Amino acid sequence: MIYDNSCHCCSYISGFTFHSPFTHFLLTNLYMKKSLLTSLLLLVTLFQVVLAQTRTVSGRVTDQKTGESLPGVTVLLKGTSTGISTNADGAFSLPVPAAGGTLIFSSVNYLSQERPIGTESNFVVRLAADAKSLDEVIVTGYGQQQERRDVTGGVVTIKGSEFQNQPIVGVDQALQGRAAGVQVTQNSGTPGSGVAVRVRGPGSISASNEPLYVIDGLPINTGSYSQLGVGNQQTNALSDLNPNDIASMEVLKEASAAAIYGSRATNGVVLITTKRGQAGRNNVSLEYYTGIQNAWKRPNPLTGPEQVQLFLDQVQNRYPRNAAGNIVVGTVTWRSYADLAAATFAAPRRSTTAGVTSVIDDNTGVRDLRFFQDPSTAPSTNWGDQIFRTARLSNYGLTFSGGNDRTRYRIATNYFNQDGTIIGSGYQRASARLSLDNNLSSKVRMGTSVGLSRGTNIRINNDNNINGVLSAAILVASDIPVFRPDGTYAKDPGGSTENPVVAGTEPYIRSVSDRLIGSYYAEFELIKHLKYRATFGLDYLALNDQRFLPTTTNTGAGVNGQATEANATDINFNHISSLSYDHVFGENHTVSGILVAEYQQDNYHDSFAQATGFPSNAIRQLSAGATKVEATS
Repeated sequence: MIYDNSCHCCSYISGFTFHSPFTHFLLTNLYMKKSLLTSLLLLVTLFQVVLAQTRTVSGRVTDQKTGESLPGVTVLLKGTSTGISTNADGAFSLPVPAAGGTLIFSSVNYLSQERPIGTESNFVVRLAADAKSLDEVIVTGYGQQQERRDVTGGVVTIKGSEFQNQPIVGVDQALQGRAAGVQVTQNSGTPGSGVAVRVRGPGSISASNEPLYVIDGLPINTGSYSQLGVGNQQTNALSDLNPNDIASMEVLKEASAAAIYGSRATNGVVLITTKRGQAGRNNVSLEYYTGIQNAWKRPNPLTGPEQVQLFLDQVQNRYPRNAAGNIVVGTVTWRSYADLAAATFAAPRRSTTAGVTSVIDDNTGVRDLRFFQDPSTAPSTNWGDQIFRTARLSNYGLTFSGGNDRTRYRIATNYFNQDGTIIGSGYQRASARLSLDNNLSSKVRMGTSVGLSRGTNIRINNDNNINGVLSAAILVASDIPVFRPDGTYAKDPGGSTENPVVAGTEPYIRSVSDRLIGSYYAEFELIKHLKYRATFGLDYLALNDQRFLPTTTNTGAGVNGQATEANATDINFNHISSLSYDHVFGENHTVSGILVAEYQQDNYHDSFAQATGFPSNAIRQLSAGATKVEATS
């Protein structure tokens, strides 16, 4: 035996023992060449065997009635994941076992057709239209499917393709303009903010008027869980669902259509069906879009010099000179209108000499006396340009899907990022969804759908008050600069309105939501036309609110920084058992019914705390505050 450490191969030679290094090298290389040749011959042999075991079939798929070619038809080898889709001409070519098998031809709005392969090599397949196409079949309560002509209540169907890859954050925005009689109003223009949906109009003064949302048979929690109290700009629990995961939505408007959900359906019902895997070849889809947003028709304010001149005109018109040519207001005689205007709108220090009052110019850069003496030198700030920006949005999606006639799967991941058109605002969402369906037998089906998401709402105070970014931009005059000469933020000396740039960039306001929506079902056909279905669902939502107002803000300056933190957790368990019967007699007679039992348990917990007196604006943790103002749970 000769063992070569360098090549890690062995060779046996009977009756000979060699010790020469040269002979050792020669025999080893002879052995390697022989092994390589043997391997190549073995691979060629195996390839010929594989070719002998498979063959290729081809064909064309057309519409049975019109004879037109049908592109996109799924051609699947039954019992496997081997498949292909027809091209634009309806043609296909597929390798199949030499022993034969069965091909399944399927397409949306057409009846599936099975064809045994046998010895046939060229197929001509004519698919018949499905009388119960997607346009004619709608989903009502608890997954019941009915033909549209049989539904007496008001139902609106919206397909996911209608809003696919559109820059919308939540499914409620997808309803806007697509469902007749449904009012969709966004409470705020900031990304990720709340949306009000009214299916039947407002029905209550104090209670919620939002419809019931049901995802894959599971009623979910909606509304805003935020406790920060930033006015109309609330968070939106529906933003946790990626709109690109939706296959269709049904809006049950009338009481008769939504009656099966009881009192929860007082304001209507929105049924959401998510996308599932389809039988056929495995698919990988990468989606991306990006865009920009701008605010149009902004206010056109006065310039800084125009604003200062307006102040001068105001005091001149209100306090004309007396007969002696003096400017007298009450008992005070002013040196000039520039001094009077500066004292009125800037409140600087004053000096009185020989009965004449003048203003001492501190040169702070904000409404100095020199600006009133020569308005053309006054600074000019367009606050609209300061707070509005070109906002970018982008969406990334990666999807894996496929399966065979027994098992189908779909895995979708998504990342959505949208900046607000106002500084300091934005929304980010990362999500993933898994759906799996399995036909254990002809009478037993099981499946699951699980969605995970994390949404980050970057919020601003956009209320209609002196601390709101947009309202402050309207209230603060254009002669106030963003910064003083020393680099600190400038403020209106005549009022308490926040500097708009400070209001948009200095506060730290974040709402982060973690969401899990999952359901599992098992369906059994007990006897012909009679099915039992059990569904178990979980809706878990955890929201964390954080807000820190530093000393650079008006509110934070008075208390040496203010921090607020709130947490909310909502866990909703759901179990649904249903027994359904559906039997079609002839062509126009149908007998159907459903018996449902549902158990639901909801556990909610929240906490709220606030503190002031922080050692630094860089330390935002609630525990660092010297004074605990409030704590509730």
